[in-house]
Amino acid sequence: MKIRLLVILNLSILFSCTSPSSEKASYVFNEGPVIITGRLENPTDETVLLTLMELAGRVDHVAKVDSAGNFRFDIQILSSHDNYIYIGGHTATIFLEANDSVYFEADASKFQQSVKYSGDKCHLNQAINSFFSGFLKRLESSEFFLMKRDLGPNEFKAFASAFFSDLQSTADSLSSFFDLKKQESSWLNNFVKYRYAEDLLEYAFHHSDLPSDYYSFEEDFKTYDEYAIQCSQYYEDFIGKYYLGTLLSRKEGFDEMIEQFSQQTYHGLIDAIDFLNLHLPNSIVKDVSITQLCYNLIGSEPQVVDSAFAHFSNVVTDVTCQNFIARHVDEQLKREIHSMSIEELSNLDYIGSIFSDIQKSCAGKVLFIDYWGTWCGGCLGAFPHTQKLYESLNSKPVEFIYLCMNSNKDEWQNTIKKYKLEGKHYNLSRDQSAVLREVFRFNGVPRYMLVDKGGQFVDYDAKDPYSEVLKDDILNLL
Repeated sequence: MKIRLLVILNLSILFSCTSPSSEKASYVFNEGPVIITGRLENPTDETVLLTLMELAGRVDHVAKVDSAGNFRFDIQILSSHDNYIYIGGHTATIFLEANDSVYFEADASKFQQSVKYSGDKCHLNQAINSFFSGFLKRLESSEFFLMKRDLGPNEFKAFASAFFSDLQSTADSLSSFFDLKKQESSWLNNFVKYRYAEDLLEYAFHHSDLPSDYYSFEEDFKTYDEYAIQCSQYYEDFIGKYYLGTLLSRKEGFDEMIEQFSQQTYHGLIDAIDFLNLHLPNSIVKDVSITQLCYNLIGSEPQVVDSAFAHFSNVVTDVTCQNFIARHVDEQLKREIHSMSIEELSNLDYIGSIFSDIQKSCAGKVLFIDYWGTWCGGCLGAFPHTQKLYESLNSKPVEFIYLCMNSNKDEWQNTIKKYKLEGKHYNLSRDQSAVLREVFRFNGVPRYMLVDKGGQFVDYDAKDPYSEVLKDDILNLL
């Protein structure tokens, strides 16, 4: 697409614009390269997974760990934000800004107490890691999730207010201890602020009898702070749950817009973009929301987003958002042109013999692949429909392949027995899960894929088992 190529080639020129809107956007969406190098003592896995918590959509990257424990990421980021590094069963946070170079060290046998950062943002990253560790312990010790479930609305608001007030005191202490700059301290402050908002909104989603003044807290969080955008995880949740889930749901035409968008058509996407453009009051919120909308559609319908790109660019004028969508559309379209095959997957590093086994035992069959997890409610809810589909196709040359991701072995086996799932089952290691998520560029499960009788992937985002269309798609491949 010429328009997208123009965006990419003129990125540096467009960032030099000096209008007020460009200045704010150039800070918030400050795209650029990042290098993360690191070394692990006593590594338990052969890969490290880096999850970028981009406001426009979460993106995974996988790096190999060499025999000396070294790894390296050379990546592009869209904005300044916190991210997660997954090593074995451990998690660490890492804040990144364009052009940062960070060195990460840890001992996998005593992970939390051994995490160390050097290079850019080292003080901020040490502060964030300490903050997160304490935050998670407080959630557990205060029985926060039980309180959110069991307390009445006013009682929960009071409990949450006290909890996050105490957390703010911790943030202030860490800012002083690590001698953080004002901009760096803002990250901790906005984490507290928007995690608090996210919990209040999530409570409302799960409780029906709310007092008329429950949403009185809204005004405190609508005030825009440019550094809030750095707290991507919970600012993103706030955008989704407040602006989209609460504010827009009150607008006339919202249900019709959702219905149109769910059809995943060009006109449905255009209508959704126009609806958000009309009703979202803040330019940053609008840009983020519409970019998220398009990014979430790329995996299943890249051609639709491709066709709507000119209209998207007229509404979302931030060039980095445009470039982000352009890049992911192109990647998806290229992947569709060169369809991945079962044979190619069997030759990937860290995948093991899973796809070699599938290739040998399922030759000449159409494959329905279900990526799932024992912790995924949507996955489990679909299983009765999947089993019904299996029974209706049992006489056909169709194989059902279940790839379970990031799940305990016992829970995996118990779930298979509970739902009486017929087919071939594999419990993926963290390495295998990470590699496949990067290859197919998907984050959440369930995810369904179809492979033809020749072993070629023909649909990377197949219809779910609830849909009658799925059976027709499988029969057509026969």
